[in-house]
Formats: sequence, structure tokens, C-alpha cells
Amino acid sequence: MNIEIPVWIHDIYKKVDKDGNGIITREELDKLDRQKEGVGTAYIFEEGMTLESFVNRNRSIFNGFITFEGDPVSGRQVLNEDMELQQTVNLRKTSLDSKESIEVAQGEYTIAKFSEDSKYMQTYGLGPCVGVTIYDKKNKVGFMAHIDTPSKAKSLLKAINKFKTGGTDFSECETRIIGGQTGVSMETVKIIKQIIEQENLPLYEMDVFGHTVRAIQLNLENGEVTDYKETIHTREDIDSVAIKTMTTKELTEHKFGI
Repeated sequence: MNIEIPVWIHDIYKKVDKDGNGIITREELDKLDRQKEGVGTAYIFEEGMTLESFVNRNRSIFNGFITFEGDPVSGRQVLNEDMELQQTVNLRKTSLDSKESIEVAQGEYTIAKFSEDSKYMQTYGLGPCVGVTIYDKKNKVGFMAHIDTPSKAKSLLKAINKFKTGGTDFSECETRIIGGQTGVSMETVKIIKQIIEQENLPLYEMDVFGHTVRAIQLNLENGEVTDYKETIHTREDIDSVAIKTMTTKELTEHKFGI
């Protein structure tokens, strides 16, 4: 297992492996007082566990805190001159909330073409939810999804295929994955990334995990994606929509203007 294990995870393991021989014994498990040692009830300990097998067995908890081989990494990555994603400390530009923006609620996706009445699309509350944007530069058409569960991540394929039926050439698009929360959203992000790669959509940016809740806005005229602060509710039903879509397993299409 080619990973770097943080010190705090070493410390949790050592609270059980008291003799420090690198293997958890039955005697150590029988004597384990979880409350006294402060290890909680979430972690799984088994006889014969090494540090690495402990980490693997508790992978669902440690995802996001540990970069497992092949997993998406935390932080912002953008496309470089060699057309490869590269880690960056640069932040996205910021923009203002707009009444001319199409609001995408939790569990929804929207497809829109630039016009004087539809200049932007935006969504807020990304974390642990994950946002996906796709922009067709030639036709000035945008796609945005606000994904809150792994099951809705799986339904992303159906949504982006609908986007494709409008004559979009995926090879000419710019795609971004933004949002998620450390320790919570790994599965959702992995499913999204797999679908995007499967559809050969060029991935221009990944900004995932951490503990920051993001709000993003897609400019339908030029494809720029910025951060913004939600101040104007352009949909009166935004809160009720978010509650309703949490109970569904698939992304719901928001048909604006109807």
C-alpha cells in the first residue's frame, strides 16, 4: 500500500497495539476500553491487524485524510500547458450574485444556453455535496449539477447524455468538479470522475475535499467558473426543492422558465 499515513492515525493504532510489536493481539482486543483510550466506536480493530491492514479496513473513514493510490487528491488542481491537472494554491476569481443567474438546487442539474435573460448558472452549499460544470465553448451552452449522494453521482451519466443530445462535442468542452468534504465525499467524487473520464470529457479543474463549503457560478457567455456569495434567492422554492430532492436517487432536471 503506497500511502503516507498521518501521525494521528498511527496514534489511534498505538492505543490498541500497546506492546508496539506492530500486530494487534487477541489479548489487546480483550483489554481494549474504547472510552478510556478515546478511540470511539467507529474504528474497526481485529486480531492480527497491522497498521496498514487497520487503515485498509477503515478506508471509508480515512478516505480524504489519506491519499490512497489512484484516489482523487484534496485541494485545487487546474489544467497546465501540458494538458495535465496540476496542484495550485491560486484561488478562483470571485463574482457577485446575480438576478440573471439560474439557480441549481441540491440534487438537481440544469442545461442552459447563454442569452440576455440567462447569463449565469450557479449553485451553493457544495460541501459535502459536489458540483459538476460542463461548458460547450462553441455553442455557449452550460451544464451544472449539484450532487449530494453516490446514487445521484451514478445518474450523472444520464444527465450529461441529455446535454450531449443538443449537438455538443464533448471533446470541445471544459469540465470541472468542485466541492465535497474530507472524510465524507470520496465515493461521490470517484464516481463522478469515472463517468467524466468514461465520456472523454476534458477535465479542466478539480477542487475537492477540505472543509470549505463552496458556492460557484458559471458564466454562460465565456465559460468562466467563479466563487460567489449567495445573497439573492432567485427561486422561492429553493429550500423545499432541496428537501424533496434528498429523498430521490437520481438527479432532477430543473427546467427554468416554466
